[in-house]
Amino acid sequence: MLAVGRSKAINVIAATQHPAVRLIGDKANYSVRLVGQVADAQTAALATGRKNTGAEVLPGAGAFLHIDGPDVHRIQAYYLPADPVPELVRTIRQKWGAVPEVAPVRTSASAAEITPAAAPVSVPAPVRTSVEFPLPNRAPTTEEAAAIRALYAELGSKNQVTTAVYGAKSSQRWAWITEALAEPEAEPGAAIIRMRRAQ
Repeated sequence: MLAVGRSKAINVIAATQHPAVRLIGDKANYSVRLVGQVADAQTAALATGRKNTGAEVLPGAGAFLHIDGPDVHRIQAYYLPADPVPELVRTIRQKWGAVPEVAPVRTSASAAEITPAAAPVSVPAPVRTSVEFPLPNRAPTTEEAAAIRALYAELGSKNQVTTAVYGAKSSQRWAWITEALAEPEAEPGAAIIRMRRAQ
């Protein structure tokens, strides 16, 4: 289908977390690719179509490999961290007046949902912990596991949680996250998580 579309000058944009041939067809039909951080070197080779590209060690936060035919270039896409979003929303409201109410905006794995100032939401106070991400390369403690479960409840993606908790993915880190998510929570309540900004 993609080869026929290309011959008719039809462009196709596809996105996947699992670049397997059975899911997306022959990758030769995707002449230009943007590959973000992946779990390991094998997945990097599968996604980029060549070995030793380093896609598994990309730092995330908008870092991609741009593959165009034989050329591979590292690019940095626009990335908006969570911190400046409320100020940007206020500036936009001041400049262009009231904006229609929209769904909350999520800007990154560490971002909180942002609701318009006109619609305050009352939320019960969460249980506070001293957990700070990213963690060193080790299994999480019981308290850290509770914070990981709270983060997973917010993000809903083990890939995003693994990246947020450790800064990068690996099979060992994936196993630790899986174990942390399987542990029963000792106390009800959410955990407060602090994310360290990468230097």
